[in-house]
Amino acid sequence: AERLTGIVVHVCDESEENCNKCGEVPATPAAQWGSLTCASGSVGSIVKLVAPSNHLQLCELEVYGEAVPKRKHSLVKN
Repeated sequence: AERLTGIVVHVCDESEENCNKCGEVPATPAAQWGSLTCASGSVGSIVKLVAPSNHLQLCELEVYGEAVPKRKHSLVKN
């Protein structure tokens, strides 16, 4: 679990061009789960993990969220 400390989590759109930093995984005791909750309103379809050591090994990763209704686009006629 010490390897999880400092990992930065981003929530990104499909293009990965617009990413919002969700937070950083806090120090977690050995053999314990690491956990991070994003701020309310975080929207995206990609969760990106960035490890400061450039090395990340995971046994299991769970991501929870809620479906967001797609926006309806309106066309304006001239």
